[in-house]
Amino acid sequence: MGVLDGNSPSRRSLFFNRNIKRIAIETEPLEINVNSLPSGAPDLFSGAVGTYRVNSSISRNSLTTDDVLSVKIVVQGDGDVKRIQAPTLNLPEGFDVYDPKVKEESTYEINSKIIGKKEFEYLILPKKAGVYNINPSFAYYDPDSTKYVIPNSRAYRVSVRQGSMVAADRDEVIKD
Repeated sequence: MGVLDGNSPSRRSLFFNRNIKRIAIETEPLEINVNSLPSGAPDLFSGAVGTYRVNSSISRNSLTTDDVLSVKIVVQGDGDVKRIQAPTLNLPEGFDVYDPKVKEESTYEINSKIIGKKEFEYLILPKKAGVYNINPSFAYYDPDSTKYVIPNSRAYRVSVRQGSMVAADRDEVIKD
């Protein structure tokens, strides 16, 4: 078996050719008109432009005031996911919400189309017992339809029982 070197015919390609000559090329300027987003953005809008699908999930439907609830929102589509800010969770009164974390951010190609995915996780601590509806939502601007879109999202019914600590005790433990 022979040894391949950079000059061997089987190794000649654009990347292995040592005889590359750099040439500077200049083109005529190109004018691009960029329009502002239209007014009337919904409160849920956090900067997403493109076409997206949204899925959500919660870690459990039943918990106590001592437990933490995890809410995940996954946004996937053909826009710039790096610019998407975490959607605001509109929760009923009686919950503490910690700053959301980005659990995943990726871009990949499907059928010559660049698709992005971004997953947010929210940790929520209930303060008082009760039955609550949680509806994680997301809004984006669709340049093809020139409209703001709020995809249908699943609402979750969460049952919260009183835990062993009352809210004041729990808040003291969290501060320590």
